[in-house]
Amino acid sequence: MSPPIHYSILSSSKLASSDYQTMPWKNGQGTTRQFIISPSTCTSVNDDFTFRLSSAQMKTQFHQQQPLEEQQTTTNSQKVPFSSFVGYSRVLIYTQCNLSQHPQQKTTHPTQMYIIQQHEEQDSSRKELIQRDYLPLMVPYYFSGSAKTECELIPSTIDEGDQEHLIIDYNVMTKDERTKCEKVVCRSVHDFDSSEEINLLQLLDLLPVTTTSSTTTEQDEEEQQIDTSNNQRKWHLFLYVPDDLDALVKVNIPKSSNHDDKSSIHILNRDDTLQLEGVGDYSQVMSQVKVTFEPFSNEQEKGGSHVIGVLIIEN
Repeated sequence: MSPPIHYSILSSSKLASSDYQTMPWKNGQGTTRQFIISPSTCTSVNDDFTFRLSSAQMKTQFHQQQPLEEQQTTTNSQKVPFSSFVGYSRVLIYTQCNLSQHPQQKTTHPTQMYIIQQHEEQDSSRKELIQRDYLPLMVPYYFSGSAKTECELIPSTIDEGDQEHLIIDYNVMTKDERTKCEKVVCRSVHDFDSSEEINLLQLLDLLPVTTTSSTTTEQDEEEQQIDTSNNQRKWHLFLYVPDDLDALVKVNIPKSSNHDDKSSIHILNRDDTLQLEGVGDYSQVMSQVKVTFEPFSNEQEKGGSHVIGVLIIEN
């Protein structure tokens, strides 16, 4: 009988834009760039997939600007319905807002995004509860794929000559009965010195695994603990570099963390995704994987500053 596996990276790979697929929305009202779908045999969002990472683009269709207080009481907004994914949990990140005619040029005053959900109520006197949340740039928003959801876009109070905006988001979907999205984080590369070598635990803002005493009374400390007690569970780590990042990302995986006992180095450019698949205590692995950032020297290359990390654990 084989000894228990404590931790190991089973595979690592880098995906580029040429590896992504353009797929229609489930509701047929748009398209999305699909980075990853698992299992890979799934060819459609209508298939019974376990998890999926993607990015969608939306263009605003505003023709005049109004004061913000008027915008929220008039029809000068655009609503985009989300597809229904019953049995899935979702995470949405509003990543960029650029000018449609100049996709690489960011807006000074980005379109505001709100997520509107309608929840069914148990009380028959209130059939639906409407929830409306403001979504800032680069902040993960967690919600149920079963809820009736739409995105509302409201123009900024000051705009660049009444031009259309190109809204870009990042999406994570996980099948509730088979897997869980344990962590989604947006980290600015400017949080770290360019000459500093950090590990994935630091980058993803994860705590190392510790045993919490039964007498611990700090509720916030308990909530931060991530359970990795089952050393046989498979996990998936994705590191995405948005297409406006102003730095290269270098990831060094030592042979001690790899299942095949070989070291590997991945250089991530804009729009690349690093995919790690492992088993067991991922905190042990991530504490050994080193990351460095190399800022572009050309001022014209300056762009965004965030990378996106996603940790998914199978049940």
